[in-house]
Amino acid sequence: ALRTMSPEDQKMSFDALFCFAMMWTIGGSIADDKTVNYRKSFNAFMKGISKAVKFPDQGECYDFIYEPKAKDWVSWETYIKAYHPISE
Repeated sequence: ALRTMSPEDQKMSFDALFCFAMMWTIGGSIADDKTVNYRKSFNAFMKGISKAVKFPDQGECYDFIYEPKAKDWVSWETYIKAYHPISE
């Protein structure tokens, strides 16, 4: 999908993919403390740093994946199938 995009769209997608990689490289290891919510602070930081493609207002940055075809952040729920347990 990236090869067929215009140079401006490629730049926008690379910016968003970099933010996604940084979000999980750094933010994936952040833990909450009893006094300070570091995940909330990092979420605000990530939403502020992503300039080319803005994160949706609802939810945390961890709730989304960048989809180059859509040129937007998409909820993980679109990729997860509903769980139907096997009855015995």
